[in-house]
Amino acid sequence: MQIMRAGQVVRSLSELVAQGEPDKTLVSINSLIEETLSLFEAEAAEAGVSISKRLTKDDDCIVADRVQIRHVLANLIRNAIEAMQDLPRRELLVSTATQAAKAIRVEVQDTGCGPGGRENADPLDLFAMRKEGMGIGLSISRAIVEAHDGRLWAKVNPDGGAIFSCDLPLRGREFSG
Repeated sequence: MQIMRAGQVVRSLSELVAQGEPDKTLVSINSLIEETLSLFEAEAAEAGVSISKRLTKDDDCIVADRVQIRHVLANLIRNAIEAMQDLPRRELLVSTATQAAKAIRVEVQDTGCGPGGRENADPLDLFAMRKEGMGIGLSISRAIVEAHDGRLWAKVNPDGGAIFSCDLPLRGREFSG
């Protein structure tokens, strides 16, 4: 299992490197979330994870590379599902909200094992808690988000688990996270 997962990460990394500069176009982040969640429906159902979403009705258009942002979303969703294995409560919430009309915040919230009880944990510090995987998916995700002039961080979910937040600038708006 670890070898297969490592192969997937290396292939994804190779694709991102081969792609070079991001191919940025106007993208609805809510639509991208819907598409990405649909890819995980079967996996979540098999793992007993209930998925819900709370997506803003406000402007959700960003200038982004669809493939790269989908990679970030998929990584966060996959990590959340894995973090809830063998736990009695398995709830995943994906939400969006505008931030001062300059950015949109995407949050992936789970009721899993959480970032080790560390308040405002840095996503890069979470590698030590991974039982499986190579632990580079979050650093790749962070690099992608930063290449899109955004910011990615994690914090403890007060209801148990973790909340990964990502701010991305709305189309044509200056944002400094």
